[in-house]
Amino acid sequence: MKIVITGSEGFIGQHLVKALILLGYDIVGMDIRIHANQDIRDLSFIQKTIKKEKPDVVIHLAARATVELGMANP
Repeated sequence: MKIVITGSEGFIGQHLVKALILLGYDIVGMDIRIHANQDIRDLSFIQKTIKKEKPDVVIHLAARATVELGMANP
């Protein structure tokens, strides 16, 4: 089973990726902090990734880490 995980480098994402790999899942991690071109706000990027990877599941964990930034610029 292939799983796409957004926010794969965050606290929860890192632990989830490790656990799922140990269980034998094929993981595609997406995180803008590691790859600047992996911006989940870019619809064409998301569409291309989903079409290319054909995941069985998408787990969305990406978010702004600082609440104040999100409030100032939603």
